[in-house]
Amino acid sequence: MRERTAELVAKSDELEQKNRELEEFNKLFVGRELRMVELKERIRELGGNT
Repeated sequence: MRERTAELVAKSDELEQKNRELEEFNKLFVGRELRMVELKERIRELGGNT
């Protein structure tokens, strides 16, 4: 029973770490997408001024 509990705790810790990594990746990805939207808008603004 203790061995199985230790395995489950270890697996839970591993999953929590993976979740933190995915959250960080998601933040980076969303930030990149927002920058792309901003750049596209800026290009449209500059294109309208010519």
